[in-house]
Amino acid sequence: MDLISWQSFLYFLIIPLLVWSAGESRRAFTICLFNLIFLVFWLRESSAIVLTSSFATYFIARRLQSPPSKRAHWWLAFGILITLGPLILFRWPLEAENISRLRGIWMSGSLAFFCLQSCGALLEIYWNRAEPPRTLARWMAFSIFFPNLLAGPIARWKELGATIDTPMTFNKEHGNEALLLFGQGLFKKMVLAAPFLFILDRYFTEPLKHGWVTAIGMAFLLRYAIWAEISSHTDWARAGAHLLGYRLPNNFHYPFQTLRLAEFWRRWHMSLSLWLQDYVFSPIALGPLRRWISPKLAMVVALMVAFSGLGLWHGITVSFLAMGFVKGLGVLISEWSWRNAEKQRGWLFLIYRATVAPAMLLLFLVLPTLLIRTDLATLLTVFSKPDHGLATSWLRLTEIYDGDSLIHRTMYPYLLIAIGYEGLLWLNRRRQASRASMDVQSSWDFAALSPWPRGVILLIGFILFLIFAEFEASLGFSYVNH
Repeated sequence: MDLISWQSFLYFLIIPLLVWSAGESRRAFTICLFNLIFLVFWLRESSAIVLTSSFATYFIARRLQSPPSKRAHWWLAFGILITLGPLILFRWPLEAENISRLRGIWMSGSLAFFCLQSCGALLEIYWNRAEPPRTLARWMAFSIFFPNLLAGPIARWKELGATIDTPMTFNKEHGNEALLLFGQGLFKKMVLAAPFLFILDRYFTEPLKHGWVTAIGMAFLLRYAIWAEISSHTDWARAGAHLLGYRLPNNFHYPFQTLRLAEFWRRWHMSLSLWLQDYVFSPIALGPLRRWISPKLAMVVALMVAFSGLGLWHGITVSFLAMGFVKGLGVLISEWSWRNAEKQRGWLFLIYRATVAPAMLLLFLVLPTLLIRTDLATLLTVFSKPDHGLATSWLRLTEIYDGDSLIHRTMYPYLLIAIGYEGLLWLNRRRQASRASMDVQSSWDFAALSPWPRGVILLIGFILFLIFAEFEASLGFSYVNH
């Protein structure tokens, strides 16, 4: 059921040929048909929930059309309940047998992106920012668009749904770009995600066995592995959309190339960040709340609510709520201190960038990442155990200690490749900055580099895919583990 597999690769190559041959008048219906096939074969039991939600939201969207009826707000509330209700229910840690089974079905499909995409479309239509769907086929071609159904990015109705019948003209450049994105996704999945996730799975089986240095190392590794995993699926989704004549939004834009927390979140999982900004932060910060309290305080409240929602999006637990709250608090403190440091003399700001800014990234971004895979009580115990000093923790991280090491020497090449990859991204970013061409919608990380790095990455990705696909090494990673 993983997106990066031989089945989906062939599906992404064959289906565009059939869609383009169907003609413009039958395009929405054809995409809808292949979306349904993908839904049934890849999601199986989850498909019934998705289909029910898609049918219901289509009829609700039709009731929200302009001019709005007197009952439009009730229809909107019903639509939000249908789209976000299952997400809230199955993220809630209930232990009933039936709920646990349904949660397993739902989570196996990673359908949180589907919920947010449909909910956002209803809000856009309700606010008269987009036209309602004219046909059920067009709505289902958008809501269950198979390239981004499993792992995002979150598409907008006014961008994808409104252009289903009018795709881009397909040409050689679009085909090359799609193949490069496929290769880049394979490289991230096989070289940067799979080995690190193997290490992380070993660590989180017994996190209390290791010390605080190991925990910090695993926090960095987990943050990077999550990026590689989600970004690889995003590359494949965007490649599949390119072959169909559409552009899905870029999800990441050099997130590890900044020391500023607010800037990091603007570059990290951008489709989700923009969704929270448009549908959570802005309505609170710019709504009636600013008339009851000061505008600045309203923005603070909106920011904390948005980040708390980001934490609860992973699961409705105290640990996830604490994770989101700490990240939001970190953004507030970081922005306040950064702006004050910028007003000082140049050398003081350089000292701040070299010391305080990295410390805030560690405290408010990297360490809270551990709460994705472990609970708050366990994490506090790891950092408070006196018997795990610096030496012991470092040995458990790097060497064979008591017959059990986390990072074996065979994993070192992958770590070096990851460092080299980030170095190439840094060089590319510097080159783009010098040319004043920083475009967050750039679809290829090495657009400004010579062809040989592209070819090497493409070749490595496909070779590793051929080697490991038969052993199910490309199976998806569920980084939420509690």
